[in-house]
Amino acid sequence: MNEVPRHLTETILTRVRRDLDPSPLTVLLKTGVAIVLGGIASLFVCGQYGLGITGFAQNINLSFHHHTGSLACAVICGSLFAIIPVLVLRFMCSAIQFRVIIRKKWQAPVIWLASFGGMLAYHGEFGNEFVNFLAWTTAAYFIYLILGLLMDQIQFSFHRFVHHN
Repeated sequence: MNEVPRHLTETILTRVRRDLDPSPLTVLLKTGVAIVLGGIASLFVCGQYGLGITGFAQNINLSFHHHTGSLACAVICGSLFAIIPVLVLRFMCSAIQFRVIIRKKWQAPVIWLASFGGMLAYHGEFGNEFVNFLAWTTAAYFIYLILGLLMDQIQFSFHRFVHHN
């Protein structure tokens, strides 16, 4: 039987350790990049607190606000905001590292989403911003978490299906 070279074993073990227990800096950077890039991308589609990058985004935001009120608009917009960052994070991480970040490292996305939401609320134009900020941040985090958990479950279910058939 051939023995695996020691350097290869060490490389694999290092990668597995890094994926199973990413450093706080790695988690903070990866979630930060995902939320900033994904958040900016979402501002092309749906404005947040009256701030949109395109006229279309502005109109969507104003329409939601006009038809649902500021609190419901904050929940809808926070939910929409969180979708793209989860997709970006998935592409930035291995499957295992994504699972660990989504399931166990909740602090980093909460910090980033609250920071981004706070900046948007600060520049908001609809009044009652603190309540809207809490609603926006809560909705954004739970959609981020739910979508992340669904993506994680689907990828591992697909992997099991492929390898058992």
